[in-house]
Amino acid sequence: MSHRAVLLRRTLLVGAFGIFGAALLVAGVLVVNRPDIAVRVPVLRSIVPADSGATPTAPPAVERLYTESFSDLLSGDGWIDVGRTTMYHDLVTTGYLFPPTVTRTLLLDAEGERVRQLADAAARAASPACRHGRCVTVRDAAIFLDGVPVTVSSFSAGTVQSVRVAAFDGFWVAGFVVRRSPRAYDGYLFRFDGTVVRAIPAAGGPAVHSAYEGTFGFGGTDDDWLAVYGAYEGSAVRVRGNLTEDASSFFGARVMRGGFEPAVVRQPASPAKRGEPAEGQVNGTVWYVWSRTEGTLAVVKLWDIEPNRIGGATDLTSQIMGAGELTGEIAFGESGGVPRFVVRVKNRQGERSYWAITDTGLAAVTPREVVSKNVHPTGGLVRRATLSVLDSARASGVTFSLSNDGERWQEVREGQEAVFTHDGSGLFWRAVFVAPSPGVPSPFFGGVHLEYGVVVP
Repeated sequence: MSHRAVLLRRTLLVGAFGIFGAALLVAGVLVVNRPDIAVRVPVLRSIVPADSGATPTAPPAVERLYTESFSDLLSGDGWIDVGRTTMYHDLVTTGYLFPPTVTRTLLLDAEGERVRQLADAAARAASPACRHGRCVTVRDAAIFLDGVPVTVSSFSAGTVQSVRVAAFDGFWVAGFVVRRSPRAYDGYLFRFDGTVVRAIPAAGGPAVHSAYEGTFGFGGTDDDWLAVYGAYEGSAVRVRGNLTEDASSFFGARVMRGGFEPAVVRQPASPAKRGEPAEGQVNGTVWYVWSRTEGTLAVVKLWDIEPNRIGGATDLTSQIMGAGELTGEIAFGESGGVPRFVVRVKNRQGERSYWAITDTGLAAVTPREVVSKNVHPTGGLVRRATLSVLDSARASGVTFSLSNDGERWQEVREGQEAVFTHDGSGLFWRAVFVAPSPGVPSPFFGGVHLEYGVVVP
């Protein structure tokens, strides 16, 4: 090809690219791509006749953004504006909810001791676990039905540390804890109807893995029961027919108070007259888990938010213990369908007293809110942000808003991006809890995550 032809080809290529670039500018769009973000911004450029003598205005600088993130598991209030927050913060279950309420009634010593002994007798009657005249007992890390060994598993790869059994109306449940190593324990669950042994989950294998030794506790009904693994950090499995639900997130180290042997009771909603919930009840299942371990007083209440799914929890221990009371022992009972605990406590002077504790529900009368501090204190204009709830199943009944100055708020749904049209160099989030109607459980909000874009200086 001649030198003149090469020059002509280069001239045509340059002209083609120039025409394409001009078309983009006239269209008013410029695309800027960066590894972390792509920003599509309008390019403002005045178009004037060539012979007018006017000078075209220069396009504004394109804002480039970099992405930052923030998460809060709500285990403390370091990032919470406590002066503006009106929602109850449970520092044991690490979440926000409407305030729990209980009543304490002082009992005569004789009455309190009688109730406590009845509860102790009921606990002793559960071992052996008997139903319809047949009993399952535990001996030498194995279970026996009326003295006959029941084969469940050899656990050849470990040593059985503990076995717990419970009797429901239609079957027994057994929980084996197997030590694999000093920091590895597996919890196995089995259902036994007197003839067939079935592993839970049905696929077999352990239902619980833990770094800590613990014991099982059970409670519920044939079609809906809960197995709680009591250890330094606990675990829980809810079983409904062939379905299992992991509820372990509600049994962290703060709830377990160093580890205790758990007792479990299921409390279905018990409607009163005119279809209204009974005192302390909600239109859904409530669970109480408490400590059978001497010297460890602990009571946690859990409830369904979605149908048949545990979605909220609150620690009732601090509500049960009075000022100056150091230790206690607890038993559970009912009166008129209302759950009641009887607790024997000891104060600093060594004096013992008995109290009847009635759960009166959650004080959900008016809307309440949680407001954060500035979670972006390092400066730089915040242009956009997206909020995610760390467990969205627990956040029903909560409305979220975002702000880049703490004054002007933009309501958002989870996963919806907020674009701020005004300047602000901070980032704040707010959660407003709608007061539920009577009998509807409190929402439970246990964590937030934010992704946001900051203008590059």
